[in-house]
Amino acid sequence: MFITTKALMLASLAALVLAQGPDATISLYQDTACQTPVPGAGYTVVYPLSCDTGPFQTGWSSARIVNELTQGGTITFYTENECGCPTCGSHGYSASDNGCLTEFGFTANAVGFYV
Repeated sequence: MFITTKALMLASLAALVLAQGPDATISLYQDTACQTPVPGAGYTVVYPLSCDTGPFQTGWSSARIVNELTQGGTITFYTENECGCPTCGSHGYSASDNGCLTEFGFTANAVGFYV
């Protein structure tokens, strides 16, 4: 059987994506105590190794990881869209922490999931 380089690269990429584990479902809150959901759906889904700015109507000051993320990693909240300015304000948490994530020190408007 003849396997092209392109087919081999696609298979390797697919294996890497599958090995990263599940997406992170995160509930977002306007207050600092995980009590008042942001307007709209009130949550977001972040894919491994990506940044999500969603269609949020407002920023958030606390969050809770809804699903169990056994592969580890870090959920990081940012003050700038596109997770592009960590020095402008960011705060990371263990992806296995299912408690109320607070004490950002700012109103977040982007979230990244790094495995």
